[in-house]
Amino acid sequence: MRKFKRMIALVTVALFVLAFAAPAGAATFSDVSGTSSDSIYRLNALGIIDGYPDGTFKPANSITRAEFAKIAMSAAGNASSADFLKDAASKFSDVKPGQWFTGWVNLAANLGYIQGYPDGTFKPQSNITYAECVTILVRLLGYSDKLPGEWPTEYLVKAAELGVTDDVSFSANGAANRGDIAMMTSETLDQNLVVWDKDVDDFAFKRDADDNVYTLLADKFDGAVYDEDDYFIADWEMNADHQIVLEVTGTINPFTGEEVEGGYTGYLTLAEDCVVDGGRVVTTMSGNRINFIYNEDDEEVTYVDIVSTALSSGNVEMDGEKLKIDGVSYRFADDAYNGYVAEPAGEYNYQYKTYFDEDNRIYLNARINEPNKPHIIDEIDSDLTMEYLDGGSVDLDQDDILVIRNYQYVSVDDLQPGDVAYVFEDEYGCDVFVDAYAPGFRYSTTAKFNAAMETTGDDVFDQVKVGGQKYDLISAAAMSTDDGDEWSDVADGDETFFDDVYDENVFIVLDRSMDICLIVTDADSESNTIYGVVDKVLDTDLDDFITSIKIMKTDGATVTYDVDTADMELTYDSVGTTFSAVDAVFDGAAVKFQLNDSGDIDDLEVLDDQANSITDGSEDLNKLYIDGSWYYTNSDTVVLNAPTDEDPDVVSTSNLLSDAESNTINCWVKLDGNKVELVMIVGDTVEGAADDMAMVIDDYIYDGDTWVTVDIRGTVEDYEVSSGTPATDELFDYSMSGSKIVLGTATDATVDYDVYGVVTDVDAANDALEVNDTWYEVDADSYIYDMTGSDPVYVDGIDGIDEDDCIFVIEVTGDDDRKGVADVILIVDEDDYTECDFEAGYPEV
Repeated sequence: MRKFKRMIALVTVALFVLAFAAPAGAATFSDVSGTSSDSIYRLNALGIIDGYPDGTFKPANSITRAEFAKIAMSAAGNASSADFLKDAASKFSDVKPGQWFTGWVNLAANLGYIQGYPDGTFKPQSNITYAECVTILVRLLGYSDKLPGEWPTEYLVKAAELGVTDDVSFSANGAANRGDIAMMTSETLDQNLVVWDKDVDDFAFKRDADDNVYTLLADKFDGAVYDEDDYFIADWEMNADHQIVLEVTGTINPFTGEEVEGGYTGYLTLAEDCVVDGGRVVTTMSGNRINFIYNEDDEEVTYVDIVSTALSSGNVEMDGEKLKIDGVSYRFADDAYNGYVAEPAGEYNYQYKTYFDEDNRIYLNARINEPNKPHIIDEIDSDLTMEYLDGGSVDLDQDDILVIRNYQYVSVDDLQPGDVAYVFEDEYGCDVFVDAYAPGFRYSTTAKFNAAMETTGDDVFDQVKVGGQKYDLISAAAMSTDDGDEWSDVADGDETFFDDVYDENVFIVLDRSMDICLIVTDADSESNTIYGVVDKVLDTDLDDFITSIKIMKTDGATVTYDVDTADMELTYDSVGTTFSAVDAVFDGAAVKFQLNDSGDIDDLEVLDDQANSITDGSEDLNKLYIDGSWYYTNSDTVVLNAPTDEDPDVVSTSNLLSDAESNTINCWVKLDGNKVELVMIVGDTVEGAADDMAMVIDDYIYDGDTWVTVDIRGTVEDYEVSSGTPATDELFDYSMSGSKIVLGTATDATVDYDVYGVVTDVDAANDALEVNDTWYEVDADSYIYDMTGSDPVYVDGIDGIDEDDCIFVIEVTGDDDRKGVADVILIVDEDDYTECDFEAGYPEV
């Protein structure tokens, strides 16, 4: 039976409590989420149920019988009548006149919704059970004990039939909680009212003068309720009264109920005390579908229910007729809009916002392409001029200002220095609209700068890696290395542009496409203690004071420093020995030093080159045996190698661990508890072990040198390239030269294959698979990589290969002991190789 929607005027604005005044603020409950959220906010908007003064709702808390009497009478639209009965005598012996709940209980009893106990009590302070709650809600609709069956079964059956108890799991005699009560009460409001029809000896729907059935909500609350027709939020603006106005589209005119040929477009003004599902601000509403309650007298919306859901992701691709988001495939709804476009070469990680209907089907997939560049707030002056750290300002002393911070409506006073702010002038009906986020909350983060890449052949860096994550740079990206005092455009830089920030912590600001706009660091104002290895003493004065020195720092960068000879303090730890400065500060010495405000060295200490001894190591357990005790390494451990006859360089921790398993290493070590922060090796050379082949995942420029990220049988490492030309997603024969990698012959199985096709069978017990009617074995020396994701992933053995996988295979040759063994297997997405017919296979059989 279709629920009738009729439009009548809201006359009791006082019903709407704990609501939000758009754009001044929004009501949210800090502990509300999940299934019950919509119901809680809806009942709150209707004044049926309140939250607590501390901003919580406490959905898991139980409710007393007295409290539920108030909820039930409010849902029945009789709230105003309860006050007249608060001082009246009650039929229940434990309900005394003048108590806060007396009027509510008396009203519910007089209307026949509650009956109490045989001993004449009501037990107002007892928790209401699910059976009692369901009974009262069903009675609100007009049903009574004339339902067939015994209590409470007849009411529980009817409630289930109507859908009142959908999404609620309970024991009939258990205490009902606030969240479940909200869901059941909200669903009750949408049920059609009934009356006992003695002619048919059954319940029949109530009908109005036009013979239409109608719901409890439509009957008891003056308002227009649109629960069956969803409306799409296309845009928004702020009107002259500082109210939010939504532009919505649909198929039916909500005010006439008539279908509109070509579609309906209209505008909804949100009331000052409008409650929005989840307390959402307007920036998170666009693109969603909604239902709403409308106050016809004021021509304003008093409640907005968001009926759609949304996902934001940069991991989006087509999966046949479906869309795959973060590895999960979703179907499209009829007439859905799909804005997916394949990423062109040189661009990375397109961002999409995808919207789902109530059936979890996609109705809109839109690429996020925000042209507006965010700023970093430096300060707001007394005259309300907001200055940007990255240059420029905006006047906030204007009439029509809208400010949102961290998805909440706020005032200008709530904006803070360091906030990332999108600023729109003369847009959305505002003189100025500021959409701001606290540092690290959204669109910014602080992490270590790893690498810079040039992918387009224009000799301009267009990608960087920060905190292990790769980002595109916008064309107008800028960087400051002195905490925002001066800025340089990346596009104007050369290959040395990022030399000062490698391995430095940087603050990055992203646009809504998750591309980097701004990079801020204090690399040029470096003043704390720095550790490194002396590469070369470059110059001294007549008194043998050092005036210029080249030092390799822990970030791998080799920097030339001037030395302030007037203020220079030189410390050397060897007792009883006197050295001149030149003798003490020898090439390869481990040192720590500080810089003055001009960036010159004014304090340098030579660390004893025999201070520590590493006599054992465990690559499996990531620990080193140093001076008689075990210490642990991690991804942040830095290893500097200063061999006597070679330039100093950075060594991977895995190489140090491997070398320590069989060698004694003299070094200087900086510890933090049981963790190794820094190892500086003097006089020894760490070579480390190497496998035969390495998969190149990425190549980039670090401090002017070519580096690669490689996967060696599941272990991902970064190395400077000694020789060879890297190519991503290819396997290379390799060897190590000190800490540098030498890339040899490349093997690309998608080009050099012997066989390709679909895996038709997998024999895990015998480590074998079948493709193109031929069986291949897999052994411990086989290289298997899954190429279907954004980066190759090492697959350790046959268990990582499934039937119906599309693969390329290179067979082992020249080794009779491995005849019939697959040397290289690449698992691929057939959509990426349209020139290959995997079903037919190669060679065709």
